[in-house]
Amino acid sequence: MSNDSLTRTTGPETTSPSGAAPARRLRLQFTTVAAARSIVPLLVVVVVLAWVTGSQNPAFLTPVNAQNVLTQVAVLGILAVGQTFLVVGGQIDLSVGSLVSLVGVVAARCFADGWSTPSVVVLTLAIGAATGLVWGVAVAYLDVPPFILTLGASACWAPSRSSCRTTPRSPSATGSPVGASGPSGLCAPLWRCCSWS
Repeated sequence: MSNDSLTRTTGPETTSPSGAAPARRLRLQFTTVAAARSIVPLLVVVVVLAWVTGSQNPAFLTPVNAQNVLTQVAVLGILAVGQTFLVVGGQIDLSVGSLVSLVGVVAARCFADGWSTPSVVVLTLAIGAATGLVWGVAVAYLDVPPFILTLGASACWAPSRSSCRTTPRSPSATGSPVGASGPSGLCAPLWRCCSWS
């Protein structure tokens, strides 16, 4: 009887789960296949679109055009890195585009007024950080829905950036703008996007 009770009590605890490792491998394979199924069609569409556009316009598949496209999407890539953390946390910020436009207009106005580059960089970073802090406090402590908050902020930034008017300055007088070039002639925002990703 003692042996029977000992077998009953220790049997399930001492037996190693022989099916745990195969189950883990199966889950990993399923996740990999699911990720491939979602990524491969997008890559196929991009390749087909690039091939069709390149066949109609020979200038499309050139290094110069590729550099232009990467330069234009670099800012969006940097924004996407920050938005990824919000989406993973179950939040969203709809005012990012308007805030970036506002900060860009403020920076251009400051450069036109003769501000130094470090001062403009500090000011633009301070505007972004202060806005993020206010939004974070409102969402975390005041229970304001982030969708409503950032949607309203997006509508508020639009007239603010249009009220800042400036005249362009010649590159010969001011030198290269901030982030105009980087390694291999690519713009600095592109390198920041790749490094932050």
